[in-house]
Amino acid sequence: MSQAAVIINPSKPVDVNHVRTLVEDHSRRAGWRAPLWFETTPEEPGTTQAEKAVAAGVDVVIVGGGDGTVRYAARGLTHSGIPMVLLPLGTGNLLARNLDVPRNHIENNIGAAFTGVDSAIDVGWLELHRPSDPEMTGDHIFLVLSSLGFGGDIMAHTDEKLKKRLGWLAYFVAGAKNWRGKRIRVLLAVDDHPPVRRRQRTVLVGNCGRIMGGLTLLPDAIIDDGWLDVSIMDPRGGIFGWTRMFGEVVRQGMPKTRFTPRSRTIENTRCRSVTIVSPTLQQAQVDGDPIGAAQGLTARVDPGALLLRTPSPSPSRRQRTQLGLKHD
Repeated sequence: MSQAAVIINPSKPVDVNHVRTLVEDHSRRAGWRAPLWFETTPEEPGTTQAEKAVAAGVDVVIVGGGDGTVRYAARGLTHSGIPMVLLPLGTGNLLARNLDVPRNHIENNIGAAFTGVDSAIDVGWLELHRPSDPEMTGDHIFLVLSSLGFGGDIMAHTDEKLKKRLGWLAYFVAGAKNWRGKRIRVLLAVDDHPPVRRRQRTVLVGNCGRIMGGLTLLPDAIIDDGWLDVSIMDPRGGIFGWTRMFGEVVRQGMPKTRFTPRSRTIENTRCRSVTIVSPTLQQAQVDGDPIGAAQGLTARVDPGALLLRTPSPSPSRRQRTQLGLKHD
């Protein structure tokens, strides 16, 4: 008999017992065994639980929580062949946004574990450069978006109490408090191309690009194309430069495959791996979680590493069709 597992973050605003009852009811109606149940803790935020589910040989893992819980669970599920189902319960829910998985349809999302469609997505891996503390480098998984600079500043300085009151608007409050930082010249090397120097306020490396507020920071990023998308953002001229860049984010155009300026403040490319070197410490983040300051990072794509099960085919498939790309 088939069996589902549930990994849930009990600190999120959800009736855990209600979720458990729904999963048990769906399992019973589908003729599956009773589900395995795991709750995350600050010490074990999801990876250990996912590894236990894999070891138990379950057929699907339902992950309830925010992007952090999803990211940690995904780490334990990569290359396992066991699909993950999203139960978005956080503030940002970035991966769910990019896959059009609604936040307020708990029963339908749970139902996808038993009747949904499987698709493989890419995973990003990031290693920070910390010359002064090499033992604290480590590798971090990301499914949506990582960044160095202003993007990391936002996540590092977002007030958690304010986030509970305002939701994702708290990120914009943090951004408004940190936009005055210095532009820093960095060295970037993508794949086997020669390194280039750029001034920037933030560098984004992403697997997909939609964030809160309906904004898309990486319009060419497709979650299952085997590529990472890189964006260098360099607003100049104070508040007027930021205003101009915001407008350019809204109206970004078609893909560029090399470092070709597409606007006065934004430069995009696509790669399998990228190394960014900074002369000074800058804050970094992955999928909305701050991971500390570093003097750069190296990121690489792991194509098709994670299996997702969603109520309908991934929107990235439709996007690839519109762009005339093959479904490898």
